Amino acid sequence: MYVKKKYPYFNSKKQANTLAIKDKWDALIHQIASLVVFNTPFILITIFLGLTEVSVFTVYSMVFNAVTLFISTFSGAILAAFGDILVKEDKDVLRKYFHHFEYIFYGIIAFSYTCTAILILPFIKIYTAGIEDANYIRPWLAILFVIVGVANTIRIPANTLVNAAGHFRETKNRAIMEALINLVVSLVFVQFFGAEGILLGGICSYGYRTYDLIIYSSKKILQNSPKDTVKKIVQNSIFALTAAIPFIFFIELHITSAGSWLVAAICISLWTMFILLVGNFIIEPQTMRDILVQLKRTITNSK
Repeated sequence: MYVKKKYPYFNSKKQANTLAIKDKWDALIHQIASLVVFNTPFILITIFLGLTEVSVFTVYSMVFNAVTLFISTFSGAILAAFGDILVKEDKDVLRKYFHHFEYIFYGIIAFSYTCTAILILPFIKIYTAGIEDANYIRPWLAILFVIVGVANTIRIPANTLVNAAGHFRETKNRAIMEALINLVVSLVFVQFFGAEGILLGGICSYGYRTYDLIIYSSKKILQNSPKDTVKKIVQNSIFALTAAIPFIFFIELHITSAGSWLVAAICISLWTMFILLVGNFIIEPQTMRDILVQLKRTITNSK
């Protein structure tokens, strides 16, 4: 009923325009490759390390999947907008909006994973209190999860642009290569490093694919240098490290309950947000002003 009312011109009896989805099989290959990359860890851990390690890995994955989902939310809404700009073939407008998108997105990544890196072990300690079937407090596992998460989410802006442009056929071999790297390296490293080896395999495959997507989107779609993207990544990494240093060397967190963890999370979030906002404003004040003006205009138009 909704479709008939909202789209009266739709006619299900007409011949389907299969040319509009000519790259469907290439898109499917991308999805299969992603399926391999994201599910390999659990299969390999189950086979080689047993269910106890699966339990530990699952607890950490639960947290980091939620962080990734939170970050990815900001890219989904912008996909159609990039598609519209690409159809109009206005490269200058595309570069401007993509610059703003990256500026915001990398700030969100820095904020999310800085807070997560500081708060993850206290959270795991509270979450698994009283459970003695395995050692859940594993700093190296937490560090590697943070690196994997950052390596995975850094590529989201470039990947969003590739998807909006519909370059599935052009990039399918790269997606297959990522899956192969992940599978082979994880298969080797799990023998020597256990669950941590699985994450090292993820770092290798995500590192390759992230680098490849940034280069591809810059040269083939934006037709400019990837230096601007690298600059944003580096400067936000510096700001994130600046926000984390006090809690690494000087401030010891005494978290013993969910309530104290929540208080610490609020304080750390506000501190991290302050460092990132001030740092980015100092480095690129004009971009910050442009984004604020655009945000104000969007809010005004939505009322």
